Amino acid sequence: MSRPLRLEFPGALWHVTSRGNERRDIYRDDRDRRNFRDLLGQVVTQRRWVLHAYVLMSNHYLCSLKRTRRTSLAAFAPSTASMLKDRMLGDAVGP
Repeated sequence: MSRPLRLEFPGALWHVTSRGNERRDIYRDDRDRRNFRDLLGQVVTQRRWVLHAYVLMSNHYLCSLKRTRRTSLAAFAPSTASMLKDRMLGDAVGP
């Protein structure tokens, strides 16, 4: 069963999460965590979102974001994932 469609509107508060494949770690070390935090800040600034809170766990992250008038959250996961892959992780983390 597919999930319900997202309703996007200005001021909407979103809970965004992403987990590593097979629940593997997505960060190698604290440097990777800092890089992710910096990239998250870049994406939030570029998209003009409001980041209320975030947490980085070893194998996933959680964010609380607010959409502003001019932006859409539909691009969050692809843009963040590709930035992480291209700029930070390179190869997959895991065994």
